Amino acid sequence: MSKKPFRVQDIALNRIKLRPLVIFHQVVQSGSVLRAAKALSLSQPAVTKAIQELESELGATLFNRTNKGVFPSDAGQILAHRVSSLFTELRYLIDDLNSFNNGNSGHIVIGSVLSGGEYLIPEAILKLKQDNPGIVVSIKIASINELYLSLSKGELDMVVGRLPRPHSPFYSKYNFIHQPIYEERLCLVTSTANPNIEKYLQSGQLSDLSELNWILPHDGSSMRESINEYFISHDVHIPANIVESTSLLTNIKLISKGHFIAFMPELISKSYCEMGILQILSTKEFTELDSVGISYNQDRTLSSACLNFIKALENTNPYLNQ
Repeated sequence: MSKKPFRVQDIALNRIKLRPLVIFHQVVQSGSVLRAAKALSLSQPAVTKAIQELESELGATLFNRTNKGVFPSDAGQILAHRVSSLFTELRYLIDDLNSFNNGNSGHIVIGSVLSGGEYLIPEAILKLKQDNPGIVVSIKIASINELYLSLSKGELDMVVGRLPRPHSPFYSKYNFIHQPIYEERLCLVTSTANPNIEKYLQSGQLSDLSELNWILPHDGSSMRESINEYFISHDVHIPANIVESTSLLTNIKLISKGHFIAFMPELISKSYCEMGILQILSTKEFTELDSVGISYNQDRTLSSACLNFIKALENTNPYLNQ
């Protein structure tokens, strides 16, 4: 026998209140009732009771309990996805109200990858803070797969970095707007004292580097796609001895201490060359430009704080006056 369907008015007025949803969301994030209770400064019985009442109101079990913690059930996963979006919209509402009442304030959550974010985000934050010191900016660093998934769930406001190409699966998988800010090429770099590149310096052949240690972006990213095409166009196998990393600090350490070879965005490469840490091995052959910019959810209205940050990003084009 099927259950009586829920009605929006009944749910909003008589069943679900915001407090148990906050508790439910924190339990999902924490994977533990005890950790959720500590994060919310509540007792463990209070958290357990709130979850039980929510399950009773919805007529569904929301968590599977195991020795390793609690995990959302099928019904819990549905609720978790919608609650995440609800809190994003609530945060936007609070930001807009604060901005209306107190001037420019709010909270922005940004995702970033290596390609583009290291230049764009700090420069844009500096511009934003000149006129909007009350806006709080949170930054999440992860792979593009993780960032786009978080963006689709409403956990991020935008992703800043290298944009996916139109034929990329990321371009059509999500209902995102991809707004370019500038175009940039990649540079082939290594340490200034790499003893293993003499043959390459004489020949200029990429094949003379293929057996060395390499750092590559994660497979599936736009940057990795460009690099793979570069190897194929030179009839060179993609190196087997690789580390996949989008951490700039890790990459710089590996290059300087382990004499790794890597592709890096032009702005980052030139910056570290000026500091005497890197040398650029090749730029002439890698002429293809990729767009660097912003991705955000087309189905979600951005807050005033987000719009202010996008304006700052748009005014941060490093090639504008060149």
